[in-house]
Amino acid sequence: MFRRPLFCVTLTEISWTFCPGLPNVDIMNDQDPLASFRLDGKVALATGAARGIGFAIARAWASVGAAVAIQDIDHAAAHEAVDQLVSQGHRAIALVGDLADLAHVESLIPTTVERLGRLDILLNNGGVQSYGFFDDEQTAADVEKQFRVNVTVPMLLIRQAAKVFIARGEGGRIINVSSVQSFRGVPQMMPYSVSKAALNHVTSTSARYLAGHAITVNAIAPGVVNTLRNTELFSDGQRVTDLQNWIPMKRPSTPQDTIGAALLLASRAGEYITGQTLFVDGGLSIR
Repeated sequence: MFRRPLFCVTLTEISWTFCPGLPNVDIMNDQDPLASFRLDGKVALATGAARGIGFAIARAWASVGAAVAIQDIDHAAAHEAVDQLVSQGHRAIALVGDLADLAHVESLIPTTVERLGRLDILLNNGGVQSYGFFDDEQTAADVEKQFRVNVTVPMLLIRQAAKVFIARGEGGRIINVSSVQSFRGVPQMMPYSVSKAALNHVTSTSARYLAGHAITVNAIAPGVVNTLRNTELFSDGQRVTDLQNWIPMKRPSTPQDTIGAALLLASRAGEYITGQTLFVDGGLSIR
């Protein structure tokens, strides 16, 4: 264990800090703080990323230098997303399959490493949600599928990614996409709400175990997001008005609202942040 330093001396001429009892700290990059958000040479795997939040994040990572593997159940959408990224000069591949199929899940990381050369960042974005729990519109199978895709699959991918990161010895980044419902449950979506609360605990528990390997695990919890999944909600003008009045910032979220958090948590800029659930919800989680 490192001793607590009594003082630190900064030699400005060579931009170097010496702290007795702690590793030497190179502060050269402080001259260009934006450089710490770059992902040049990194490879990311993003599940459920052909559109919406997943694609917004994957595209942002690609824009700062990362190669990305886009997983999605929709073949056409996944390849369209990849074609868009490739046309902009980025490296990207499509991995098509159903996250409820554990054989497909187990193939994702090995395929990413084989085709893109390595893995540095894992985004567990793919998920399943259903409505009408107390109206008996969800069967036991529906409930079990939500927990499998929303909880079990992220756990399995985290374990698999951690093995890759630890073996390489360079750390890694894991980001789970949770929901404001993990904090403010919606009764008619109880299985989804509870599964996202569980995902927050997966995040903190994994972070505690992996921190010593320079692997960070965090979650982003969006609020009410205008995506394809919520088309019915956003087609109802009165409900949209009600939402705007309910959300402290007076507007629903868009997928682009998650980009800032995702860039921070995936990059060197966020290397000392772990075990956190960051609510990007326009204030819905304010007590």
